[in-house]
Amino acid sequence: MKNPHNPVLPVWLNSTISQCVALGLITLVAFIPSLFNGFVWDDTPYIVENPFLPVFDPEILKAFWMGNYHPLTMLTYFAEYQLIGPEPFLYHLDNLLLHVLNVFLVRAILLRLKVGEVLAFTASLLFALHPIHVESVTWISERKDVLYTLFFLLAVYQWCRYRYEQNKGAYGLTLLFFLLSCLSKGMAVTLPVALLALDLFHFRRSLPKLIVEYIPLGVISVGFGLLAIWAQRSSSAMRLGDYYSYFDHLIMGGYGLYLYLSKLIIPWPLSAVYPIPFKIKDLYFPTSIYVSAISLVVMGIAFWRGNSFLRLLILWFLGTLFHVLFAPVGSAIASDRYMYIPSIAFCWGLAWLILQKTNLYIPLLAVLTVGYAFLTFERTQVWKENFTLFSDVARQYPNDLLANNNIGLYHVKRKEYDQARIAYSRVVNAYPLDYTGYFNMGVAYLQEEKGPEAKFYFDQVLRLKPDYPDLPVQMGLASLLVKAYDTAAVNFRIAVQQFPGFKDYWYNLGLAESGLGNFQASDDALKKAAELDPQDPLIWIQLSTNAHKKGDFSAESQYEAKALELSKGEDPGMIYRNKGVLLGEVGDYAGAQEQFFKAIALDSTDGEAWYNLGFSYEKSGNLNAAIPCYQRSAKSGYGSAQDLLKKNGMSW
Repeated sequence: MKNPHNPVLPVWLNSTISQCVALGLITLVAFIPSLFNGFVWDDTPYIVENPFLPVFDPEILKAFWMGNYHPLTMLTYFAEYQLIGPEPFLYHLDNLLLHVLNVFLVRAILLRLKVGEVLAFTASLLFALHPIHVESVTWISERKDVLYTLFFLLAVYQWCRYRYEQNKGAYGLTLLFFLLSCLSKGMAVTLPVALLALDLFHFRRSLPKLIVEYIPLGVISVGFGLLAIWAQRSSSAMRLGDYYSYFDHLIMGGYGLYLYLSKLIIPWPLSAVYPIPFKIKDLYFPTSIYVSAISLVVMGIAFWRGNSFLRLLILWFLGTLFHVLFAPVGSAIASDRYMYIPSIAFCWGLAWLILQKTNLYIPLLAVLTVGYAFLTFERTQVWKENFTLFSDVARQYPNDLLANNNIGLYHVKRKEYDQARIAYSRVVNAYPLDYTGYFNMGVAYLQEEKGPEAKFYFDQVLRLKPDYPDLPVQMGLASLLVKAYDTAAVNFRIAVQQFPGFKDYWYNLGLAESGLGNFQASDDALKKAAELDPQDPLIWIQLSTNAHKKGDFSAESQYEAKALELSKGEDPGMIYRNKGVLLGEVGDYAGAQEQFFKAIALDSTDGEAWYNLGFSYEKSGNLNAAIPCYQRSAKSGYGSAQDLLKKNGMSW
């Protein structure tokens, strides 16, 4: 590489310490909003619900987690969890500090490569602030990105020492840091390609002479590469060769390359998701084909016709990106986080370019610094929470599956079911063969206890994904709501086989069997639930109800007494109300009324009991008896009764 005539840095930036302080402070200011962000997206399974974090388990060193093998990353989470638990601040702070260390290492490597102090500072500043790095730094789940890069860059630095000093200790440290990098994230396997770029086009080594030195690097790379593929396929994240053909992957690789280059050059707008283009009748939209072909051809010509420096940058960039270009993970064609190490080549090249115009160096750098810092500062706030993150994706890709499913989930948690259904409808309409939209729509209806609608959508899931593990429980609950006890029983039998330790599944199986009149099977399921949680009064209420239906009044009294004992001091009327509801569901209105009167005898202002009593009279055809019960309920402040009477123009 031919160095330009470097401008002189200001006096206050003439030392290593002052340059690092400046780089660190500028980086911290640009990313500071991230420190106040919460957990988003995969952060919940990585931190909040990760069973390896509360107490140390040696399995953490062997386990695949979220489709990755990264024990060092998991150990950093474990250490933080011991200090602060599931609170996001420390995790965000550590990600940011690791990014700052990586900025320092980029500068150190470039200085070691003797490119000049100004170029090293400029490139590291651009790397520090580039908005495409927000995903890697701000997203706690991408700790693996900033951590593996730390060891990756330490390995590169030691390799440079080895080349300049022929220091065998530096070669050994390169292998050690490479190993640590691979234990932090599988993408580290591209290190040999990055080193090869330096060897061929900076150190000017011939390829045959490098073979022996690269054998240990190759062994580590291949070993961890195969492990990474195994981990990804264990979570069904890698889609190579199933729905998409090899030609499809070639087109996606070219289109992804275009996306990465365009977002590096003009980093706006960025997105947490860049969906794979639609495939219609085995033809991609022409734009995708043209852009893909042009991207691949231009990069190939640049490498073939370029000088050594350009070839170095291209080989570093493509070599550290190639493995995610043509085998996209999940439903995205590209991800900002995959640019973290490849972007070093871009920042190095951009810094070299602006140094060509010595008289414009300061204004160009100022514009880039302010522009990058502003965009990064704004972008970190998009990652504040799931709703802001996926709303940003939906603004750019209104029908995106992942974005709308997450927006819907956000609204469901807040009981904003109409808004949730709008989001899920986009998924169902845009992806009619994907089961997730139907499943989430069903769950939303189930939360509102709208059984027929919920069951309709779960039936679609059964058609598209009959082996979906979460389906039996949800289908069972929806079937109970519509009194389809046979379907409910079938699904809860599956559920208890899959998860025999879940008390609620046994309880619901007992409800379904009781609805079918299979009282012995119901009792067996309920007693299994009682073994798992003998303190739950609802189990004993249902056993009492079964005994009532069988005419075993002695057992009914015993179970009822047990339920009353467990609910003592809380709400004893609840026992009779629940039992009354259960009897009413099977048409035993006289038995239900008897239970509601028992609840009222305990508390004459029990609005829920009065309401249920009125409902049972209405269902049995005695409206004259029902209306006074509704009025007593309304006078007690029971909202459902008040709404019912208002709707019918009646007072209380």
